[in-house]
Amino acid sequence: MTGSFRTHIVAAALVAASTAATADVVDLWSHLPLRFEPGPAATYRARGAGFSLSLTPATATLRLAAKSEIEPTVQTMTLAGASKSARLEGIAKLAGLTNHYAGTDPEGWTTDTPGFARVRAKDLYPGIDLVYHGDQQRLEYDFVVAPGAEPSRIQMAQARSL
Repeated sequence: MTGSFRTHIVAAALVAASTAATADVVDLWSHLPLRFEPGPAATYRARGAGFSLSLTPATATLRLAAKSEIEPTVQTMTLAGASKSARLEGIAKLAGLTNHYAGTDPEGWTTDTPGFARVRAKDLYPGIDLVYHGDQQRLEYDFVVAPGAEPSRIQMAQARSL
């Protein structure tokens, strides 16, 4: 076996191992929980590869990155008749803090922002909470209905694209 042939075999094995390791990292990353961060005016936001999500107590707005020069796709889900006094709260605090340095003006920077694996809209309807959670591939939500609460109060307005 010549030295050159042996080198090609080793190089091919390294490339195969590197490709497998990269696929493993991507797979692991895609199953990490979404990181919800508090934003301005009692909102929460999450970002991932190719999307951003913003939450208010009664709306969820998903913005998908544009694949071309065309505007990004935006989908908004609204809950009709939700309580105006409902508030969002982060639950299941994640490790670490996030810093966002947008622009050169420190006034626009945010530092030491906590992250949460879940966000709850408390008392969205009487006795009904809404909990958002997910991973890098999907957003999920659960309605938590207390005993005696009326689930028929939950009213989803038609989702709209912008």
